Amino acid sequence: RTAAAPHRTRAASLRMPAVSMSTKAASPSLERYKSLREKLASADLDAFLVLSGDAHNSEMPSARDKRLKAISGFSGSAGSALIAAEGVDLALEDAQGGLVVTDGRYTIQAAQELDSSAWGIRITGTGAPTMSGYVATALGGGSKRVGVDASTLPIQSLDDLQKALGDHKLVPIPTADNPLDEVWEGRPNPPTAPAYVHPVEYAGVGVTEKIATLRKQLNDAGASAYVASDLMEVCWLLNIRGADVDNTPVCMSFAVVTEEQVRLYIDTAKVSSEEVDGHLKASGVTVHDYHEVYADVKELAADGVKFWLDPGTTSVAIKQAAGEGAVVKASPVAVPKARKNDKEMQGMQEAHVRDGAAMARTLSWLEAAVEGGEDISELDLCAKTESLRAQDPKFKMLSFDTISASGPNGAITHYRVTEETNRKLCPDELFLMDSGAQYTDGTTDVTRTMSFMKSPPAEHIASCTAVLKGHILLASASFPPGTTGYQLDVLARAPLWKLGMDYAHGTGHGVGASLGVHEGPFSISPRPGNMTPLEEGMVSSIEPGYYVADQYGIRIENLVRVVEEEFPGKMHQKVLSFQPLTLIPWQKRLIDATMLNNEEIDYINAYHQRVWDEVSPLLQGKGDEKALAWLKDSTSPLKA
Repeated sequence: RTAAAPHRTRAASLRMPAVSMSTKAASPSLERYKSLREKLASADLDAFLVLSGDAHNSEMPSARDKRLKAISGFSGSAGSALIAAEGVDLALEDAQGGLVVTDGRYTIQAAQELDSSAWGIRITGTGAPTMSGYVATALGGGSKRVGVDASTLPIQSLDDLQKALGDHKLVPIPTADNPLDEVWEGRPNPPTAPAYVHPVEYAGVGVTEKIATLRKQLNDAGASAYVASDLMEVCWLLNIRGADVDNTPVCMSFAVVTEEQVRLYIDTAKVSSEEVDGHLKASGVTVHDYHEVYADVKELAADGVKFWLDPGTTSVAIKQAAGEGAVVKASPVAVPKARKNDKEMQGMQEAHVRDGAAMARTLSWLEAAVEGGEDISELDLCAKTESLRAQDPKFKMLSFDTISASGPNGAITHYRVTEETNRKLCPDELFLMDSGAQYTDGTTDVTRTMSFMKSPPAEHIASCTAVLKGHILLASASFPPGTTGYQLDVLARAPLWKLGMDYAHGTGHGVGASLGVHEGPFSISPRPGNMTPLEEGMVSSIEPGYYVADQYGIRIENLVRVVEEEFPGKMHQKVLSFQPLTLIPWQKRLIDATMLNNEEIDYINAYHQRVWDEVSPLLQGKGDEKALAWLKDSTSPLKA
């Protein structure tokens, strides 16, 4: 999966036409849209803002909290929708009642999924307005009242919106009064998956030690409590995992850490097993009902507790409960969580070796099947890769829905195959596969682009080689401590820029240890907003790409760990660099060695040798003969 998009075209071109669905029966989302407009007209609101996150600002909410998809039909992981009340027109040329704002990863997808009779589309990114700016423009003149669910609105988004809206009034409302929920018939029930213990053999550090470190940070900041709203922070802090959200092993929960207490707010049935109950009690954690967090935070604040709140993941509803005295600053948990300890990194490395073996089985089967004339579809590939990964005893779930994209579907950055879009893999088309898994000991995410032609077209080879050159230039970089992803991003794009090429998404995102496949607080992107430096122990993706609409897409992604090397007496006594975690070959038939310098060829050959050395021992059993032969051929030296 790619990082957030830094779209590079002029703002004037960021108005996207939605696909007309006037010939189809009205979808459930369109019926909700109409019902919501009618309800707003009687609710003293001129418009309502729907965000893609939940009460934890999750990138991938549970089905119950996918309100953006419910109202619009848009299934992207990032976006917002503005819906005008019946009788109120938005100041848009292309729609009267609705606006969806998303980023460049979803340019094509949004146009395909949204109904043009209801929605206008705007794309954020470099040189374009922000979501807040688009919303303010859509509201037009006068003074309008805009409702938003306070539990889904992060603190920093409130500040941005209030500044952008000017004379318009933003009205944060309690979740209980959310008008969308009232018109959402058939809304899924809350998830009920049980929690389980994440053993210290994988976590590396016990709960009491993590809490002690957090309390010291609180004391240094002049605060006396912290509300962990981010689901990954809660699970990392308390060494638990769950299955409440697709593709991410987390529990719907909050944690409140004070000077004396650690409180977990969760559906209590999820932690009732003897193992989890014993683990929490031994760690000094008390369990409370999920919905009591707001009242309890308000009560603690009234008793003089000063809360530390992270502006990116904490909702306005929690901020209202914590009071005006709260310290609002970046999470004290985010960086320690991102810096994997020795046990976490060991687990990540071991998971990637096993994942490499599963992918060798997958790709060897795929290459032979398509080149042999078998009818293989995008959905067939999704089922195959999941079944092979699931043979691992430590497999928990996929880390995201597999992107299996043939030919023109590859140009849709976050394409999701459905029965309607499913295509047969054709020998004369490029195929892009972006996939990953959650294991007990680690999380994987890898993208490979393949051709099933013995002699692919020169354009495919040149484009793929340019993307690989960008990947290698960044992956082989060394840089001093304090360097940010914003400073490094240019390395992945430079070889593409030389050929007039680019891609409309970020270059890298953090990855958790048996947690979210997208993890902060850093990113590698041309957007200057995130200035969190990379540190030793962090794990990032490196995934440059190139996309030609209606033809093909190319992306090459490895996960890498940040390592440190010492240079005593030098200007930079410590220097950071990347070391690959992903162990899956690049397809050599899509590499033009004449476009590479000696260092790049050496990098490819050294990487492929390591893939062979570490993955081949796992392919020695009966039934793996074809996968082993494929791996040996795929990792043989590339010659200049």
